Amino acid sequence: MKNTFRIIIVTGLVSILGIGLLFEFHEKEPVVPNQASDISIGTTKGEMASDFIGTTLTGETIKLSDLRGKTVIINVFASWCGPCQLEAPHLAQVYKDLGGDDIEFIGLNFEENPSEVAAFQAAYDWVF
Repeated sequence: MKNTFRIIIVTGLVSILGIGLLFEFHEKEPVVPNQASDISIGTTKGEMASDFIGTTLTGETIKLSDLRGKTVIINVFASWCGPCQLEAPHLAQVYKDLGGDDIEFIGLNFEENPSEVAAFQAAYDWVF
């Protein structure tokens, strides 16, 4: 019981932090591609995220740098991960409430096969 309560509290705090960061970064001026050389790449606030290329479940290629100028929320998850399962409905609701032309949600899954990822996506109504 204590562990379940801790997981719920931690998941809630992580979700609140993520939503807070969403609003903080959403207010920033978008980075224009020709200004990108002035910004260092890293993981600290104010630095640009490293570029990456991935493949969607529909076989499309997605490149992070193609989304420059938008707010991008990246969620790294696994279908078997308990905290991921707890936060999934909340992320789906945030996407439904805020997703649109200026905000992109990316769900990253590195090691599971596409059918497992698709089942997770369907179970939690992820449309991003």
